[in-house]
Amino acid sequence: MPKSLNQKGVISPLLIIVIVIFCLVGIWFFFGQAKFSSDKSTVKQTNVNTPQVDKKDKDWMYKYCQEEVLKLPEAPFKYKSKEGPTRSGAMVWISKMFPEGTRFDHQVGCSIGYKYNEAEAYASVGVEHKFDIKYANEFSKSVDELLTAKIDSSWEKISPLDKKVSSEPGYSYGGFPMVFKRENKELGTVEYIDIFFGASILYIKVELYTK
Repeated sequence: MPKSLNQKGVISPLLIIVIVIFCLVGIWFFFGQAKFSSDKSTVKQTNVNTPQVDKKDKDWMYKYCQEEVLKLPEAPFKYKSKEGPTRSGAMVWISKMFPEGTRFDHQVGCSIGYKYNEAEAYASVGVEHKFDIKYANEFSKSVDELLTAKIDSSWEKISPLDKKVSSEPGYSYGGFPMVFKRENKELGTVEYIDIFFGASILYIKVELYTK
């Protein structure tokens, strides 16, 4: 006679099968959720540094330039005031690096100026303030090294420039103007950091053109 389903010999295997199925479903659900969460985190992380640029905006290049110059380190010495970002054209040594015939509306620059007192600025980086080119060059060298150490690795340093390009006198420190370069393939731009001194002001600029 066939055994009843309520008999011990039949019910136990069925229960085991049901339990195993529930366990497998639970494991599948757990790992599926974990993968989904991981994928979401990856996408979010990837988009963190994506520049938010609306190319329909006619002034998008300048707005992007402003955002990028504000990401750069400040003057590494004691300064009196900070002005900018302000719109400005490319300096001569940078414009020489642009492709010949680059249209005016395909390029933009923006700068921040740090006005300083020489004696205070020199002392803040451990340099004596004397009216001697030796100390001026030592100050410039310190500023160059301090800024270079802080600038993001996405930028490639291409200075010191040839004196014929920079038009700096032969006796001055060769590291200025400081120039860094990178290409933003997503936006189709070639971008430069341009740092130089002028009348007790340190200018930190971003200058770029679109291909």
